[in-house]
Amino acid sequence: MKPLAIALFYMLYGFGTAAASSLEITPILVEFQGANQAQTITITNRSTQPTKVQIRVFAWSQPAGEDRYEPATDIAFSPPFADIAAGERQVVRLVSRQAAPRGREQAYRIFVDELPSGRGAPGIEIPLRIIVPVFIGVAESQKPSLAWSARLIAQDRLELTARNAGTRRLRVSGLQVISSGAVLSPPAAAATVLSDGAYRWVLPLKRQGLRPGSMIALRADSSDGPIDANVSVAGP
Repeated sequence: MKPLAIALFYMLYGFGTAAASSLEITPILVEFQGANQAQTITITNRSTQPTKVQIRVFAWSQPAGEDRYEPATDIAFSPPFADIAAGERQVVRLVSRQAAPRGREQAYRIFVDELPSGRGAPGIEIPLRIIVPVFIGVAESQKPSLAWSARLIAQDRLELTARNAGTRRLRVSGLQVISSGAVLSPPAAAATVLSDGAYRWVLPLKRQGLRPGSMIALRADSSDGPIDANVSVAGP
């Protein structure tokens, strides 16, 4: 799997010179499978300057259609801070504290934040953050199971919600609304619908005319194959 390389360029306001910072993290997805209780990620500093990062791990849930984060208590990790010289790397070790699988995968996210350098270089330093998803209790037998709902919240806006009653996450991309053969919305931003979670999109409609009770078709790609669903539109 290719590493995730993110370069951050500091914005200038008409003075000084541009500075750049680049971090690379591998892998871009961490999965704990079976009895495997330990994993690692590697942070590489591709810039010509030393950098300092903070590492945090959060439990990730979607109880009301949005991502929610709370400090993780069942993943131990080290180190929480790291000074990385130019061209060098830092290995971060992760250990699951879960005694046994819970029947469905558990979701987390690692936040890697680059801290201000304090070197006083001209320009504006914009903090860099890289987020890596982590899943514990992953098994091949797990499957997602989405149920869709649609609600017209304005004549030109439609709220779509996907609820995942399955035991595995599903990545959804290119979600569009179709009615009478016409595409009514631009593709929605890609999102992951967690096991036992829900994700909500609000899509602008290209034309008005949908009413409560109208039937629409939803088309999208996903990590489990194409999505093709028919949904009745509810009122505000």
